[in-house]
Amino acid sequence: MKEALKVYFASGVENQVDYKKFYLYSITLSTAIDSSTVAEIENHLLFNEGIATKGHSLTEQMMNVNLKDAYIHTFKIASENPIYTPQLLQ
Repeated sequence: MKEALKVYFASGVENQVDYKKFYLYSITLSTAIDSSTVAEIENHLLFNEGIATKGHSLTEQMMNVNLKDAYIHTFKIASENPIYTPQLLQ
């Protein structure tokens, strides 16, 4: 496993992915599965500028905001390198 990580980091792949763009794209597509019609650029405005666009219900807007908040919470937990237990995952 250590050797695989060493090869991965040496490849520079992590520097080729725009994780902020992927994160925004992931939220937009994940909420679209649940019927949200908020577009990626609209999520960008909502998350970065605090501007909610016209034509979308509060439910749709909050679906995207809630998923963003869940991602942030998950990233925070993961950055602390916890021991993963059923209690942590609940």
